This record gives sequence, structure tokens and C-alpha cells, in this order.
Amino acid sequence: MILSRAHILTTLKKAWVAGLTAFLFSTPLQADENVLFINQQVEERLVTGVISTDTIILDNKDKIKLIGIKALETPRQREVVRDQYGFVIKETSPAISLEERAIDFVRTLLLGKKITLEFDSRKKDESAVDLAYVFLAEDQRFVNAEIIRQGFAHLHIQPPNFKYAEQLRTAYQDARTEKRGILSE
Repeated sequence: MILSRAHILTTLKKAWVAGLTAFLFSTPLQADENVLFINQQVEERLVTGVISTDTIILDNKDKIKLIGIKALETPRQREVVRDQYGFVIKETSPAISLEERAIDFVRTLLLGKKITLEFDSRKKDESAVDLAYVFLAEDQRFVNAEIIRQGFAHLHIQPPNFKYAEQLRTAYQDARTEKRGILSE
């Protein structure tokens, strides 16, 4: 019996594919927690700076904008008043603006703490800043929702990032019901 060259090549290909398949499925794969898989969308980092109620800086110098919220205006620098000799006169007004309270809240909540970042469909905003949902590593508290729940940011959900839209809306309703922060009026 004479076999054609095409028949021999087809038989060899089938045998090679069968051998490779058997090898791949018989070898157990070990998961290494240091390896980031293509589909993995979670990352743990340390917060080293707070720019505003919706933007933070991480230990690797990345800037992260929190998904679903829009910061209040950045608190204005108070004008320094000096006396005739150049000494600073401290203001007597103890009033702290809502913007200052908001940024203080976020600094207290995040600065120097480990967080878990979770990404959604759209990974960057129009300024090429990374977009993420932020959770405290210690208790998995949802930071984006907590800032809204305290009334320290506006709810700002933009397509296609809808992963936690319902939790953010619920936090907004809580702030509205309790009349907190910007919703106190």
C-alpha cells in the first residue's frame, strides 16, 4: 500500500496536535499570585497623595481618578494677612468650607493606606488618567461610595463604566436622605 505525501502530513499533524493536547491537559498549572493574567482587573497599591476628593496618587506615582464621582471645587488657599511688621495674622473665623472638609475626609480615609483598585470597561479618562473603583484593603470598604455617602462629591456615572453604578446611586440616595455635605440644602 502506497501512502500519499498529503496523507502522511495530515496523519503527522493529527498525532502532533493529539500529543500536545494530552500534554497540556495532563500537566497541572500552578497559579502564581505575582502573575497578572490578561483578564485580571484588580491591583493592590498604597496611597501616597490626595489631589482632590476624586483623584489620588499611588506609591508607583500613578494618578487614579475614582469612577462615578466628581469632586467639589478644590479649596482655595486662604489669603495670608500680615501686620505692619510682616507677621502673619491668624484668622479668627473658625468656619471650614465644605470643600476643605471633603478633602480632609478623603486624606484621613486614604492617605498612607493600602487599597485595592478595580478597573471597569473604560480604563482612562479624556486626560489619560487611570479610572478605578477603590476599596480599602483592610476592610474592603468601597471608597467611591463612601465619599458620595458623606456628601463630599457629586454622583457622576459615565458609560461604559456601570459595574458599581447601583451601589453609587444608593450611596447618593443615603446622602440625600440624611442631608449630608453638598446635599444638605
